[in-house]
Amino acid sequence: MLEITPNFPPTLTNVLWGLGIAAATIAATATVTWQIRKDRIEALTDELETLRESKDWKLPDTLKQLNALSETLRADLGDRRELDELRKKAVALLGLEERVAQLQMELEIAKTVSTEVEVREGEAVELMKPALVLGVEVSS
Repeated sequence: MLEITPNFPPTLTNVLWGLGIAAATIAATATVTWQIRKDRIEALTDELETLRESKDWKLPDTLKQLNALSETLRADLGDRRELDELRKKAVALLGLEERVAQLQMELEIAKTVSTEVEVREGEAVELMKPALVLGVEVSS
């Protein structure tokens, strides 16, 4: 059998130093391991709490409600686009209505005013600017 003898005598101080280093190493390892496990335990605790809460969510019903809400929003967006287009058309129609009213007023004025005109051959007279012109053509 092989015997190993240390070069230094095992004094009480050396033994205490060795035990101290070993204890410090064990304590540091235990602390690091505890911190790693503590984070994992907290993560698992949070996950467990979420799972406990989720049973009250009634997930299938919630998903159905979210789908219905999504369809309603899509329909509302379509209605909104249609409304915007109709508003643009309404503005254009209002402009046309104003023009129609103006032309009707001009027509009424033109109908009530009677004017005698004399037109000679080769001449023209504007009766309603610029819509109606009366002219006499020279025939040969």
